[in-house]
Amino acid sequence: MKNYLFGFYLFVASTNLFAQDFVASSPLTVASGYGNYHPQMEVLGDGQLGIIWTNSVTNNLYFSKRTAPEIFSAPMQLNPVGTEVQDYNWSGPDLSIWGDHVYVVYHDLGYEDGHVYLVKSEDNGVTFGDTTQVDFLTDAYAQFPDVAVYNDTVFVVFMEHGLVTMNPQMVLARSTDGGQTFEPQVDVSGWVGLEVCDCCQPEIIVDAQRVIVYYRENDANTRDIKAAISYDRGATFTQYIEPDNHNWTIAACPSTGPDARFLENGNPVSIYRTTVSSAPKIYVNEYDLVNDNTVNEVAITMDGVVPSGINYPQISVDGSLIGIVWEGLGSSTDVFFNGSNTGVANLLPSNAINVTNMGGSQSKPDIVALNSSFHIVYSELTGAEVKYVSVQATSSITDEAKQIFSFYPNPTTENLTLDLADSGIETGKISVTDLSGRVVFEFDFSDPLVIIPAIELTQGMYQVRVVGNDQILEFRFIKS
Repeated sequence: MKNYLFGFYLFVASTNLFAQDFVASSPLTVASGYGNYHPQMEVLGDGQLGIIWTNSVTNNLYFSKRTAPEIFSAPMQLNPVGTEVQDYNWSGPDLSIWGDHVYVVYHDLGYEDGHVYLVKSEDNGVTFGDTTQVDFLTDAYAQFPDVAVYNDTVFVVFMEHGLVTMNPQMVLARSTDGGQTFEPQVDVSGWVGLEVCDCCQPEIIVDAQRVIVYYRENDANTRDIKAAISYDRGATFTQYIEPDNHNWTIAACPSTGPDARFLENGNPVSIYRTTVSSAPKIYVNEYDLVNDNTVNEVAITMDGVVPSGINYPQISVDGSLIGIVWEGLGSSTDVFFNGSNTGVANLLPSNAINVTNMGGSQSKPDIVALNSSFHIVYSELTGAEVKYVSVQATSSITDEAKQIFSFYPNPTTENLTLDLADSGIETGKISVTDLSGRVVFEFDFSDPLVIIPAIELTQGMYQVRVVGNDQILEFRFIKS
């Protein structure tokens, strides 16, 4: 796979720069031979990544943890031996994190006679305990569970579909004892007065004041996204919003749901797939709940890429950092990425990159934004593998910052030259770290023209920290 680099990265401690360009790593294999359906990823309490997915052949649910930048643990089966998990390539189990606890929900095999279960780890995914049944439906069946946790109160939303009367709706079951027992489910969507799409996964997000469930409706085959809101910790849902009014009307099941997070300003942001004038579209919507209106809405595309086939968008937020991924058609079925640290309005099409521009088919991505980096997991159809890539934010350099120092060539195959003549730094210390934070070497310098021995490094991206004359300068470069 190619590395995509647009510009170079420069950070000066007193300068506010904008991460609008990106570089993608080569893919790593999370698991091979364990299936690849619907991978999902979150940051664990110890800062590592936790990934779940299902195997469509064995109907098992697996968990793997990234233990080092290029090392993933052997897959661990989460469903009890002798049981099976309901799995789809477009939908499946979900996970949520609170502290060192990992909560995973899934539906066992049997579309109309299975149930929703939760399995929990209390040691950052090293071990998992027994399963807990979430739903106890008798005259209906549950499907498509999604989970969120706040202060160890567990919220599980799922579809309740009547066996006779149909009328699929979203309901919520809550556990106030960390997932040991669940209260009876409460209505989420039925009071709005429309059916929900009975093949589309919901999304639940929770903060200190609100529980919000995003779902796709079905109003005579018009399948827009709505969200129901609770202000009493999920006991009742009393407000709903309409972040999607594009009137996508389709008689067949679209099998694609929304994703959502809270922004740094407290507004919820959602992403979803729709169709406008017969063309597939992906929208990101930021909603102001106080004034009950959309404040930002962006159509996500990639310049020069035919939009047909775009689907399965996901979003992640870390402070001011926003990252999104989706499946689309490049040279084949590929995974695309866009990001911003200056708000929803700056998720510009010109910033998008194809992170899997290679042979084979890559689909159903998920994303985590974390500390100026983005972590992406996806299904590799060739070989039935789960794959991982990282994307690093580079910068658009201001004219003022350009005058401080320069470094070249970037990328480099040998050594890197650092010119500090305009920075006022003539002596100091330089440290070089990899993206995991490991110091690969450091040295003192006494001349503003510094040679950094990059020839000694393996391929990848590195961060340089320069300390001298009461200044701290930081930048990144690529060893190719």
